Amino acid sequence: MANRIAWAFIFALAALQSSFAAPPANRWQLQFEVTNELFQMITEALEELRNVFQLVIDEAELILPPNTKSLILTELKELVAAVDSLNFDDSLELSNLEEALEEMQSVMEIADSREFESEADEVVLQLFIQHGVDDLEKILELNLETTLKAIEMKVQNYLSTWSDSRLARNSDLVKQFKDFKNEEDVYEKLDKLSNFDLFN
Repeated sequence: MANRIAWAFIFALAALQSSFAAPPANRWQLQFEVTNELFQMITEALEELRNVFQLVIDEAELILPPNTKSLILTELKELVAAVDSLNFDDSLELSNLEEALEEMQSVMEIADSREFESEADEVVLQLFIQHGVDDLEKILELNLETTLKAIEMKVQNYLSTWSDSRLARNSDLVKQFKDFKNEEDVYEKLDKLSNFDLFN
């Protein structure tokens, strides 16, 4: 009995592996797989950011007097609240999150320029540094790079199923893919992906 279960398990694993190796059957499946890769990366990145931000908030609230004004701390709290209540099925919430991220980006630009509105902002920035925001940025960038490589492989597998005549008819698309594949900068690569005709 155990032998049959072991063989069934082995065959199931083999089938699963071959399904991962198989190129997407059509454009819609590829779009779904690419969207899924990006979705997983975004949700994991948001969770990592949220955890670091919450740690900074918690420590700042312990260090700073109760009624302290800090633009950065206020924005962090709003961003954490937005992430905590996020429902990826609700486009309005996604829009609100995008606005919160844009606001946070502008706050971080202020922090980078060292034009603080208060001493509390300086404390919050020091907590950011202490909790490895720079390391977190590197980790997120590495995750983005890994995700883009996975997407690259999916697109390459998909295009490998095309005939020479289909590749010739879609030469602009093939060129876009080559540009995407050859791009070294992860942010430029992400930009090329967002402008890829295959997904628009």
